[in-house]
Amino acid sequence: MNFSVSFGNRVLPKSVMLFNLPTRLTCPRCDLCNGTCYAITPEQIYPQVLPSRMRNWEFSQTDKFPDEMARYIDLYGVSMVRPHEAGDYYDDEYADKWDFIIKNNPNTQFFGYTKSPHRPKKHKNFNLVESLLPDGSLNYGTQEYVTGKLKQFKDYGAVQCPYQTQKVCGVKCKICMSKTYVLFTIHGRGRRNVQSVRSGNVCIAMWRGNKR
Repeated sequence: MNFSVSFGNRVLPKSVMLFNLPTRLTCPRCDLCNGTCYAITPEQIYPQVLPSRMRNWEFSQTDKFPDEMARYIDLYGVSMVRPHEAGDYYDDEYADKWDFIIKNNPNTQFFGYTKSPHRPKKHKNFNLVESLLPDGSLNYGTQEYVTGKLKQFKDYGAVQCPYQTQKVCGVKCKICMSKTYVLFTIHGRGRRNVQSVRSGNVCIAMWRGNKR
């Protein structure tokens, strides 16, 4: 297999397949979440993570990627896929490859979150949660921030992720498989240490926290 995947994380169950890309390099609008990027932390503390994500990125740029990914999902009967726990749809060609994968696995549910202007087409088995709200603000923050945004975008069907109170995600809770605007509270143990710098178009952020 020319790419790496994983199944489940601290929040999502093992039934959810994750495909990741390197942060910053594949995030067209990373400056918008500068300083709160949770996905960069594993690249910094686990030496195997960044090389794995880089290999995924390199392979995703080849013509073989959509066929091989679609076959893998079908062969192993993967029921749910979340592209980009880290990374994003970095250009139209790449988004079109995911469109092919989604279309050719109609019995698999695909979902994810994006700030990118590049994205696959709409499908019954695919849902994208907008990481930017209609006013261009982020879809996560303190509980006070989230409460205010829920009121502001009530008419857009905005809802709050119930994970912190109900501890369900991906199995009993299907909000992210159907809603466009889902808000999250930043959560984590202890104090958060946020350090961020910006170099040209490359955002470098380190956040010790547990926002998914």
